[in-house]
Amino acid sequence: MRDAFMSGVRAAKLTYLKQGGIVDNAASLAKNVAFGQAPRAFIEGSKAIGPGGVLHWKNVLWPTIPGHPVHQIMGRAGTLMMGTALPSLMRQDQGEGRLSKLLGGVGSLAGMAYGGTAGGIIGSGIGMPVGKAIGHGIGHLLGSRPSEPQYGYQ
Repeated sequence: MRDAFMSGVRAAKLTYLKQGGIVDNAASLAKNVAFGQAPRAFIEGSKAIGPGGVLHWKNVLWPTIPGHPVHQIMGRAGTLMMGTALPSLMRQDQGEGRLSKLLGGVGSLAGMAYGGTAGGIIGSGIGMPVGKAIGHGIGHLLGSRPSEPQYGYQ
């Protein structure tokens, strides 16, 4: 009885490792990091930003991945962890007003999230400066003006 149990455990372990287990999950994760959801977004077309689409705000910022609880938890944890970068992003904009700094930081994070979902690593690098520029522009429209450059010591 024990030998039959152990051979069943071995067979299950080998099946898990080969079919949809660690190897497939690692390959899927690497593909998503490198390319994001670009193929799926291309297939969905304009429906990608609608409800249920791959680029809908809920799927980008709070992903639900049925059948992959670990991927889902990691995606949601990544969204929560992005908020910790906001103070650092705001400190980078020394010449901007307070609202413009805040909106530029939030725009950078949103650009990184959308760019990463749409284009992987390359999309994140493109999305961050675009989001930052949009955030600064909205801040300027709302009255947050860049401060005069400070030269010398005070």
